Amino acid sequence: MLGIEASANRAPVIQIDSPINNATVNGTITISWTGDDFDGDLLLFDIEYSSDGGSNWESIETDFTDSSISWNSTDAVNGDTLIRVNASDGSLT
Repeated sequence: MLGIEASANRAPVIQIDSPINNATVNGTITISWTGDDFDGDLLLFDIEYSSDGGSNWESIETDFTDSSISWNSTDAVNGDTLIRVNASDGSLT
């Protein structure tokens, strides 16, 4: 009897550790995160910011492999700025 076992690729999980939500920042800051892939795949991170409530996103870095990056927050327009980090394992984001 032939047995077939399906293996599902699972999407990576990510959490931004710093800066904390609603933090007031100025100048160069460290953006850090924890990324995990339950399948053990290499993760690539895209770090972006938005100065218009998330309608448009500007790239800080793409295909980044570390879990923190320094960013000069003066690149953003003064006011509320959103930061997001997307993780990809090559198949899923």
